[in-house]
Amino acid sequence: MILFYVILILFNIIQIDSLFERCRQTFGSNKYDLNQLSHLTILGENNSYSYALTPCGLVPTDKCGSSTLPFEQGMTACQEKISETKFASAMGFLDGYGKSPNLEFNENPQGPGTGIVMIMRNALCNGNERFVNVTFICDKRIKQPTKMNVVEDPKCKFTMTIIAAEACPIKEGITGGAIFIIILFVFVLIDLFHLFYIDIIIHIKI
Repeated sequence: MILFYVILILFNIIQIDSLFERCRQTFGSNKYDLNQLSHLTILGENNSYSYALTPCGLVPTDKCGSSTLPFEQGMTACQEKISETKFASAMGFLDGYGKSPNLEFNENPQGPGTGIVMIMRNALCNGNERFVNVTFICDKRIKQPTKMNVVEDPKCKFTMTIIAAEACPIKEGITGGAIFIIILFVFVLIDLFHLFYIDIIIHIKI
């Protein structure tokens, strides 16, 4: 029984790591990890709409305006109509929620080491494909950004620009996701050992 739980936990850990892995990208000698921004909700406005983006994470629906219908699962960005404070549309979805195509990543065309580009094409805009180009520009002076610039031109094609230290190439070493998984696994082993030890003591007393 204990072996079954260990296998189940390991399977879940692998799934967690795969979520982290989607936003780790390598281009040449430069490695990027947008998971460093996954705890943030970055906001922007354009004309009569406001936008919220949680890079590589689920955007909080309270940042998307009110809606009479349930929000679709997997939203990483959304659009709200400012005048009515109502949800207007999803801007993009994370991989693994049944939306296609998956997120696409490229290095910033400004040059190696200058940042990373994330492209979302899995949400609709007036029944057609919504194209969202999110450019993360490396600037070590700006940590944990809260604002982004949003431009729609032409219609249904969006450009979001975020300047962040977290968009700079990372140094070699163990990633935050890997550290989390190692710590979690150690705690699981300790807990299982404790349960196994108690079970042995109970059987001895019997």
